[in-house]
Amino acid sequence: MSKQIWICTVMVLVAATAPSVAERAAGTQLFRQEVAGMPELPAPMPPTVAVSFDTTQSADGNGSIRIDYSNPQPMSMLLYESPNPGVDNCTVWCEASLRGEGLKNIAYLEMWCDFGENGQYFSRGLDQLLQGDADWRKVRIPFFLKSGEKPARFLIGVRMEGPGTVWLDDITLSRDALPNTFAGGRSLQVAVLGTLLGLLGGLCGLWGALSGILAPRGKGRGLVIPSGWFFNAAGFAVLVAGVILTGTGSPLGWPCLLAGFIITAVLTPLNFVVRRAYQQAELRRLAAQDLQ
Repeated sequence: MSKQIWICTVMVLVAATAPSVAERAAGTQLFRQEVAGMPELPAPMPPTVAVSFDTTQSADGNGSIRIDYSNPQPMSMLLYESPNPGVDNCTVWCEASLRGEGLKNIAYLEMWCDFGENGQYFSRGLDQLLQGDADWRKVRIPFFLKSGEKPARFLIGVRMEGPGTVWLDDITLSRDALPNTFAGGRSLQVAVLGTLLGLLGGLCGLWGALSGILAPRGKGRGLVIPSGWFFNAAGFAVLVAGVILTGTGSPLGWPCLLAGFIITAVLTPLNFVVRRAYQQAELRRLAAQDLQ
């Protein structure tokens, strides 16, 4: 029975993560910058920022852009720009390779969409951070453009929350489909996930109420204890899935993280409390038999 429960749990998690992986698999390239020299900066940099081309560090062997920052205040360093070829109603993915050294705070990839008089809006890789000394890694961030939303240009760079050095290499912009939506603009995947997580949370609450009634009376042990550990394992699996999905930039990551953390944090100690309640109920039953 326990083997079947684990198989079902794994199947549910695979089903939840598969759409996100499928979304990321396809895409149409809009812009690619194989860094092999100094960029033409969209705007001048302040004296606290030094931008140079570094031939000794590279993710692809052709050199990279080195950014040395000496100010403790957060700052965005926008290094590349790409005109919009007219795309809208899509997901624009920005992908790049980053490396960090001596970072006193965090640093991450950043992309701005410039809508001219309508302002600028950003997307940041806050779930793919560089800290301290970090080797080369691929990072990827999305920007969701609705129908009719056509920025004049895309600006790509790095945001640093403190002093240190970051290298930037191998930059790509690609176009992909928006997540499936229905009336009201809500994501179908997020809605389905929310329903499943709500159902799981409701079942956990029902289990808690049932165990509170049955455990002190020593009844239903064969149902309450196994089901409690099953819900505990399901919550931990959702937590792990949330970590994985957040790392891939999926919008499903944070709901899974929050729900998995709450379920695991509540049910883990509660399962031991319920087990103890059954043990005490059994001791009371044996004591009553001795008195007879």
